[in-house]
Amino acid sequence: MPAVRTGRMKRTVVIAPLIVGLAVALGGCMPKPLIQPLGPAALGQSVEARQQVTVHYRGHTRSLQVALRVVPDDLTLVGLSAMGQRVFTLGWNGHAVERGRGLQAAKRIPAKRILADLELAYWPLPALRGALTDPDVRLQQLGNTRTLWRGDTLLWIAYRANGDPWHSRLTIYDTRLGYRLDVEPLAFNIPASSNKP
Repeated sequence: MPAVRTGRMKRTVVIAPLIVGLAVALGGCMPKPLIQPLGPAALGQSVEARQQVTVHYRGHTRSLQVALRVVPDDLTLVGLSAMGQRVFTLGWNGHAVERGRGLQAAKRIPAKRILADLELAYWPLPALRGALTDPDVRLQQLGNTRTLWRGDTLLWIAYRANGDPWHSRLTIYDTRLGYRLDVEPLAFNIPASSNKP
């Protein structure tokens, strides 16, 4: 596990194992994201989060840590394997995506798809509703469960153990792509500055 440093915290997030597994399994043939990614400011707060993520996909299970830092003008996402190898680095300012070091397979997954999945799980509902890419899709939340539907077809579901998304276990199912993510929170911080990880 990465060490925590003074003034900067190494963080983890939801998507890294999915990136490698889906890149290899699907070869880049993925449905378009369900939302147009929003800018970092749409989250409504600055956060640093570190999570242990387990991905279940087509009978395979992979775990790794991912780091997330969101400040109003920047989102940085870093995925690390269990051996500490950087799987991917992604930056987003709401207008342009910046990819950093990482595994070649991770680069096959469109960056905006990664951002869309992340935002669906954590961004506020009102902002997400305005970013839906399909007028026939509806986004709902009932208690600790968030769902996306097209007619009577469930496309995506996320549920957490309690109402606080940053301190709660989270499970995400994407029925279109056939994966499940189990997210265990490890650390959360409200950053004092906008330095990147």
